[in-house]
Amino acid sequence: NGCTKYLGGHSDITAGVVSFRKKQMFDNMLAMRIMLGGVLSPFEAFLLHRAIKSFHVRMDRHCSNAMTLASFLESHPKVEKVHYPGLESHPGHAVAKKQMHAF
Repeated sequence: NGCTKYLGGHSDITAGVVSFRKKQMFDNMLAMRIMLGGVLSPFEAFLLHRAIKSFHVRMDRHCSNAMTLASFLESHPKVEKVHYPGLESHPGHAVAKKQMHAF
């Protein structure tokens, strides 16, 4: 997962998160990390920590903007179909509404 823009939000760090389902994949990555590096500097860690404090505000805005855009596009005469689970016209809307809170 990208932390550079998604979690960072300020375009002032380069970071990422790696997760694995199988231990073998983790072990392979660990060997590469030892050879290539892969740890944030203390300052980058501070910046990421700072950015996470405003993450909920940015996510609320992302969701609001996505709904506004999807609604606009759905009503636009030149757009045939909009695939966004926040719209009631989406076939998975009921499930999405149970799983998410933004709409």
